[in-house]
Amino acid sequence: MNKKNSWGLAVLLLSLFLPHCTPTLDSVSSLNTLRILGVQKDKPYAREGQAVTLRMLVEDGAENYGRELETFWGFWCVNPAGDISSNCLLEPPKVEPQFARNQESFTLQIPQDIVRPVPSDPNQPPYGLVYVFYAVCAGELSFGGSGAGGAAAIPNASPLDAEEAVISELPQCLGSNGEPVGSSDFVVGFSAIYVFDDYRNENPLVLGMTGAGAELGPECIGASCEGQFDPASITGCEPGVYCVDVCKDDGETTCKANTLSVVVDRKSAEVDEVARDAYGNDLEESLWVSYFTDRGSIGFDLRLVNDASKGWQEDQSTEFYAPKEAGPIRLWAVVRDNRGGQSWIRVPAYARTPQ
Repeated sequence: MNKKNSWGLAVLLLSLFLPHCTPTLDSVSSLNTLRILGVQKDKPYAREGQAVTLRMLVEDGAENYGRELETFWGFWCVNPAGDISSNCLLEPPKVEPQFARNQESFTLQIPQDIVRPVPSDPNQPPYGLVYVFYAVCAGELSFGGSGAGGAAAIPNASPLDAEEAVISELPQCLGSNGEPVGSSDFVVGFSAIYVFDDYRNENPLVLGMTGAGAELGPECIGASCEGQFDPASITGCEPGVYCVDVCKDDGETTCKANTLSVVVDRKSAEVDEVARDAYGNDLEESLWVSYFTDRGSIGFDLRLVNDASKGWQEDQSTEFYAPKEAGPIRLWAVVRDNRGGQSWIRVPAYARTPQ
């Protein structure tokens, strides 16, 4: 791949990523548009030379479920000035840019010799920092160009051969009419990977979910969640399905509050070794859970699982308020720690009409 063209593509891509954010929602937990609910790294803290795989939890809450989605990954940024992601745009890449398209996961090799001391803070252990950028489009990802062949599309290959196109326009997500879609159908973001010689961090271990004290049968947990959560797979109140009675107030807090709680292994609350060794702080990781639903509503979008100083929180539950119409419901819980780790669970639910 030509490095000059690769860098040009990287600059244009980052220009797209930086100004955007996820769509404004009535509630963070309400899934009614295209969303990236989480991005998991199999090694939240990595070593130089290691392969790191990232996975996206992508779900489409639009009414026309089952739309074709295109995904994008891009890696070219290592140790930007000030550790600031926007500086990835201002500096030439220190590694050969790598891009991938229409893949649920993305694997990169952590470069060698990127761990460096922090002159401004001699207590801070040396580290390196890698940024990976990603996007999901409910339409066609277009990387326009003005070459002889007209508008040039990035092929389904990794790494991408930027020499095949003269990139002169920002990448876009185009609808069936050829026009750019809105923010509800185009989501972008980035993930940071910290690189240490000695320190490690594991992703939280999600064991399951309970509803009204009963164990729920997960549709999938963590890396086993491949593809989207198909509501057609939920056909009724079978064993393991979170079953609630419909409510005429359609998810309002005037409806019955149904208990819902994630189950996380206590071993997930690891010692924050950097805080301990660098600053003498005897702290554990902070852990929290975000709940999501495509119908009805969630009482508390976010609950604390482990406090860095106060420890494990016994009550990690939230309330679920049922929708007014009977039928399948999709539920998610995404557990994160403050050192880049995360995992998730998807659970089937069903709203029934009382007999």
